[in-house]
Amino acid sequence: MTTTFFSEAEMASCALDISPDLTSETLQKNTKSVNLLLKAPIYFATSYDKNLTIEMFVSFARKIIPYKKIAFCMWDEPTNSMNLVFQRGFTDPQVNLLKTHAPFSTWVHTFEKPLLIREIDVQRQDIFQTLGFAEALIIPVSWEGKIRGGWQLFAPKPNTFSLNDIQLFWILTMQCELIFQNLTKREQIQKLAIVDSLTGLYNRRFFDSQLKKEIDRSQRNNAPLSLLMIDIDDFKHFNDQYSHQAGDYVLREIGSILPGNARTVDTICRYGGEEFSIILPSTDPVGAFLILSLIHISEPTRPY
Repeated sequence: MTTTFFSEAEMASCALDISPDLTSETLQKNTKSVNLLLKAPIYFATSYDKNLTIEMFVSFARKIIPYKKIAFCMWDEPTNSMNLVFQRGFTDPQVNLLKTHAPFSTWVHTFEKPLLIREIDVQRQDIFQTLGFAEALIIPVSWEGKIRGGWQLFAPKPNTFSLNDIQLFWILTMQCELIFQNLTKREQIQKLAIVDSLTGLYNRRFFDSQLKKEIDRSQRNNAPLSLLMIDIDDFKHFNDQYSHQAGDYVLREIGSILPGNARTVDTICRYGGEEFSIILPSTDPVGAFLILSLIHISEPTRPY
């Protein structure tokens, strides 16, 4: 959920009219930072994991700009919103505020340029006080002509971020945009390899791999492990009577219902055809029966 804590007029006054092009004066005054910028693409290209790359970027960025707390959000197509994917320096209640209300990330998409937001420039100063800072810097991340994410940097004192700092950090994000784009595409390809395209659940390939891991963990920890197998009665007859399109609808419905009745540690898969499976770590037969009893699938509204 996104809550509008600040007005668009307030944020417009915070949008910076700066260019990512470095002047000769900036080059001379910031030789060390400029050298770091030139090395950045090579440094980050060594990682093939998005989370690790974000961690590396955060450490690298501290050498260029003096932030105290930092967060990174990315655009999520299914929910049509900016989602928090990384943070450092915040308490759990502060993280919850950033996740559930997104007070700053929405403006990345609105203005598509850096914003320097100071506590004294807005009416809702309580947000700054709750999050524990006096100044926020918001930097957009884009590729293929669209805003895909945003960095949020925070400082406890006003006037921490200079225009030179902001310009150099913005250039750093631009240097790394292609790397993040490629990592995101690689992540999507990997996800397609283990996710059933019809139901959105894990597929048989992932099931086989995950079950082996859970069996090994169960034996190592001497802990119980249970497995539920679920299938749809008379599914072939249903397809023959109502069409395969109607059958696909039923499979999608079950694919959306099962996760709502399972725990976060459970692994839910489409085993094949009309069969589904749920791997239940640290669960004995009695516990598995109780979980199974919670799964109630009523007849959906028919689209056929």
